[in-house]
Amino acid sequence: MKNRLLNLFLVLLMVCSFSSCSLFGYDLQEDYDYEHTPGNAYLEQTAYGFIQSRKDIDMGILYQAIERVGFKEEYEASDRTFIVMNDVAFVAYFQTKKYAGLENMSDKDIKDLLNSLMLEEAVTSLDLTINPVAMSPINKNKTMYMWINTVTGYNMRIHYAAVATAGTPVVTSNIRPTNGVIHVVDKYPLN
Repeated sequence: MKNRLLNLFLVLLMVCSFSSCSLFGYDLQEDYDYEHTPGNAYLEQTAYGFIQSRKDIDMGILYQAIERVGFKEEYEASDRTFIVMNDVAFVAYFQTKKYAGLENMSDKDIKDLLNSLMLEEAVTSLDLTINPVAMSPINKNKTMYMWINTVTGYNMRIHYAAVATAGTPVVTSNIRPTNGVIHVVDKYPLN
């Protein structure tokens, strides 16, 4: 009796397994031809909207910083490049600069940081070369250099010095909100 129940259970399990793909919309491919759909880096929201949508995922500290200093309008301004530090980058930044957290930074320090990560022109990786190109962030006390690093697989790099062997790698580049370009980093582009 036990063997019959076990066999019946296994048969039912196999039937459910084979039919579950159809039940969940994963139908069998009908033919050999692959229908390619290109990725879409264009967003139907501003840079601020993008950051706000990710505040509970990986951009919570940046969202808090923007809200604290009232920079929503800055992240909704047109034709800008936004270097977006995710939470990992902020934690590393706090450790490097000896802050216990965002609450220990002055509003001026937060504004200076955010302004040093924004350009008043939209720059994609296609606009860059393998040589560091000087860019002028909104924070006029800084000069940002951006380039493509061919040694590490053509990824984009950012640094505040023209040192082509260094630089912070961009983990996600060329995200296109309605008001410019976003490049995400998980490290602070060191001074």
